[in-house]
Amino acid sequence: MTGEKNPTPVVRLAQQAAEVTRPASPSLTGLSLFHVTEGRAMTGATTECQAALKKAEDQFDRGGRRRLTHGITSSGVM
Repeated sequence: MTGEKNPTPVVRLAQQAAEVTRPASPSLTGLSLFHVTEGRAMTGATTECQAALKKAEDQFDRGGRRRLTHGITSSGVM
């Protein structure tokens, strides 16, 4: 999403990707939701950003894989 001047369409696509991958892969769903988080942060939508980050973390935890959000917490970016 880096370089996008308007992250809203990218957020929409990332949300759609999360819906499509949800039945098949917690890791891909989490990654898609992580991009939603990034887009929400870029637009200053703090509450929506934190909600998306929580959903992404839940998917990574569900997948039992190494967390891709290393260095990021629900309270903000390190």
